[in-house]
Amino acid sequence: MTELLITARLKDYIAAWPEGSSYLGFLFAKGKSPESVEQTIREAHAKLTFTISFRLPVEHPVTKQVSDVQN
Repeated sequence: MTELLITARLKDYIAAWPEGSSYLGFLFAKGKSPESVEQTIREAHAKLTFTISFRLPVEHPVTKQVSDVQN
């Protein structure tokens, strides 16, 4: 593998498309053939683990508006 670039920040909200607008990150690899690059990326991806938690609604203490965005 050439590089692992994590673009998501701690506490960013990650959602599936079409609601989501960001990626967790990217894997980059070089190789002698497309098949070797694909295999390298698959092996690197298999080593990753993700923990994604559900967002809970939060009521603003003053306005009493309910938001599902965490700070």
